[in-house]
Amino acid sequence: MKSIKNIIFDLGGVLLNIDYNKTTSAFKNLGYTEFEKMYSMVKANNIFDNLETGHLSESSFYEYMLGLANATVSENEVTNAWNAMLLDFRTESLQFLMQLSQLHNLFLLSNTNQIHKTAFEKNLMKQTGHPSLDIFFTKAYYSHLVGMRKPNEDIFKFVLEDSGILASETLFIDDLYGNIANALGFSGTSGNSVWFHDNDVHDNGAGYVTDSFVPNHPGMPQDHAWLTGNRIYSNNSNYYKRFVQSGICAKKPGERGYGK
Repeated sequence: MKSIKNIIFDLGGVLLNIDYNKTTSAFKNLGYTEFEKMYSMVKANNIFDNLETGHLSESSFYEYMLGLANATVSENEVTNAWNAMLLDFRTESLQFLMQLSQLHNLFLLSNTNQIHKTAFEKNLMKQTGHPSLDIFFTKAYYSHLVGMRKPNEDIFKFVLEDSGILASETLFIDDLYGNIANALGFSGTSGNSVWFHDNDVHDNGAGYVTDSFVPNHPGMPQDHAWLTGNRIYSNNSNYYKRFVQSGICAKKPGERGYGK
């Protein structure tokens, strides 16, 4: 990772454990039988999208949710259900960030909202004694505060320009492939048995860059990955051609000549 000067981390599923099913179940218990159709990890309803980009106020969110209720539901109950997905922080990973910050500029880029931010900062305080995540990063970017969200290209451009860093020198770690596709080609923490196939990866800061160094990340330790039928070109550098097609990766680790 000598060429990597900056690392951008996602929050949920990377540093903070989350379980979307808990929020779905909580809302169903309150009588929101169609909540699963309204919100999912991959595609959010416009209400949640607007909440995460700061275009919908907390009061308007509560007004909308209470208006959909089939029974008498309180604002506090909606809050608890909405926050149910937020679990505990991976403190070992947070500790590792302190070490990593000695070698790289660290940034946080998270799709979130003020209701969740208030909740996870309370959890952070209980677990670590820190009132916010700012201590771990050069700068933290939250979707509802910058008015943009992943995986839209504008938020990546904004972070690069605002922080003054280059995409070619930056690694982005996210728990969803869809969030990294527009940023750096395919780049992030790779889990176990990833099959990356039949993709066009071009004109990005990097082509295909993965790692397995984050402690306790789901799918670790990585056993293997399988890349087939991909067209990787016009990126910062074609590592697939340099290391895979050249036969270097087929050699035993001690014979690959990395130290040369």
